[in-house]
Amino acid sequence: MLATLRLDIGNEAWSIVARRPENDLLEEITGGCRFVKNKYEWGYVVNEGTSQIAVEYINDKWYYLEYERQTGSFITKENLALTETQLRKHRLSCQRRPPETNILTP
Repeated sequence: MLATLRLDIGNEAWSIVARRPENDLLEEITGGCRFVKNKYEWGYVVNEGTSQIAVEYINDKWYYLEYERQTGSFITKENLALTETQLRKHRLSCQRRPPETNILTP
């Protein structure tokens, strides 16, 4: 299942993100992130040094999330979409890869 969240994300204003409660993305999309689920936290995270950063797959893109302490919500905006370099670093994908074949091309 490819379950991207749909959310209107702007360039300037922050958007509240309801993190998904279940690991419902294909492994070929999630790559190097992992799904955590415990009493206090759930959702996808990537490692950044010794820290874990919350990420979410929204509108067919991966976004870093920030935690807003006052409201207890995760938020994001357009400039927090992962770049190609960041996607490669975390082994994330924004689309299904075609099946691999053993055909050699010249």
